Parts: sequence; structure tokens; C-alpha cells
Amino acid sequence: MRHLIKFFVILSLPLISNLAFPMQKHNLNISAVCRDNPSCTYTGEAITIDITITNSGSNSIGFPLAYILRRGPVIGLSDELSDTTRSQRINLAPYGLNKKFTEIKPGQSVTFDAIISNSEIMEFWHEKIDILAKIRAGVKISIPGDPEPYLYDDSTFLHIQSRTTNE
Repeated sequence: MRHLIKFFVILSLPLISNLAFPMQKHNLNISAVCRDNPSCTYTGEAITIDITITNSGSNSIGFPLAYILRRGPVIGLSDELSDTTRSQRINLAPYGLNKKFTEIKPGQSVTFDAIISNSEIMEFWHEKIDILAKIRAGVKISIPGDPEPYLYDDSTFLHIQSRTTNE
């Protein structure tokens, strides 16, 4: 029985090696800021978020920018006061776009935006707005010289809150 298990494990190794595995030390970092609103204060209007992917490594990396521009990042909103969580819808994007890579050279970055609409924010209204937004980019990236793509899955957080009565 042990030999049979070893046989199947050995046979499955080539199949497993073709899957996209996360990079052990990816050199991409995600960051986000609320555009024209560094404190991410909710003012009764939609909030535009500028999302930046930066290459902090020494090699160029291919990032599917056209795909993520069309589809958008994954944004989850959670309100700890009511223990409510919702994810924004992502757009449909042609699957082939995730194989068209924009080169991010060492030290360079790409920036794209996302919008959290007023209606999505107001779903969390109580006496005030106090939301944690999780911005996630989960895509396959290309490393020059590697035939297989790697899974890049990273996230960052923004705290969105309404103005205090002192303002």
C-alpha cells in the first residue's frame, strides 16, 4: 500500500509543479490612500481610492494591469459595530487580459483607482460611519525567465470614518 501511495505521489508531481504557486518572497507591495482625503473621512460623497503596486525587488515583474483596470480590485467593507461585512462587486473582464502583462521595473510602480459609492458606505450608517476597507489584488504575475506565472495575492486596509462633531 505504501508503494502504491508513493507511486501516485510521484506521478502527480509534474501536475502539481504546473500550478501557479505564491512567490515565497514576492517583491510587490500594495498600498492605498483616499484621493484628496488622507484621513479617509466620509463627507457624504463617494470615496475614490488610489491603489499602488510597487516593485521593491531587483527584477522586473509583469503585472496584469489592463485586467485589473477592467475588473477592479476586490474591496471588502466591514463594520465592527454591527459585525456586518460586504464585498463590492467586481466587473467582468475578458479572461485573456490576465495574460497581458505590464512590466513593473525595480523601484517603479503602477497606480489605479477604485470607488466606494455613497450608497455602499451608507449601508453601514448608524450614528456614525466607521468602516474598515480591505483592498486586495489577487492576480497571476509574470517573472521574466520563468515559464509559469505566480499568484500574487496581497491586501491593505483603510479606515473610513465620519467626521467627528468637533470638526
